Amino acid sequence: MKNSNNKNKQQNAYWKTIANHIMDCMFGDKVIHILMSDFIIERVGSNVMEKQSKLWNDVLDLISDSKSYGTTLNKLKETFVITDKKTMTKREQLSFKAKINNQKIEALHKKNIELLQKSYLLSDDKQQFIEKEETSGKGKKKVVQLVGRIHWIQKFKDNSTGKYISIERSRPVRINGEWI
Repeated sequence: MKNSNNKNKQQNAYWKTIANHIMDCMFGDKVIHILMSDFIIERVGSNVMEKQSKLWNDVLDLISDSKSYGTTLNKLKETFVITDKKTMTKREQLSFKAKINNQKIEALHKKNIELLQKSYLLSDDKQQFIEKEETSGKGKKKVVQLVGRIHWIQKFKDNSTGKYISIERSRPVRINGEWI
């Protein structure tokens, strides 16, 4: 019980410091940078690693929409958990930086997938994208699906003759509008 009260007092102190930073900067762009340099914020009960700047923007939105400081503080404490970077051990700081790096890697991976998908949709002399209905199965199990395929020509050199052999290739990349 005592530990819970100490954590509650600590959170209150953090939120008071944050409120002072916000008031000093009057919701300017500087406030998020200041808050990010001093504190780590996480959404309560979330397993998703969110960008610190987005979470701080959510805090500012919540504060600007509220009419009473008391209810705002309670809502903030229900929604977010604050950690002062100065109280973190070196291991905790490194672990947090690793989490942020993993988040950046995931974002880049997602962006690369989106770029690859866009490249599939382009048609040129090297590769074509064609989407058409294809039927599979027989009788009652017959299914018609819209299948998007990329088509290209792959060239191989025949070692015995020295000539190049061209083979048409294709592979499905979308079925019924969903990427596979």
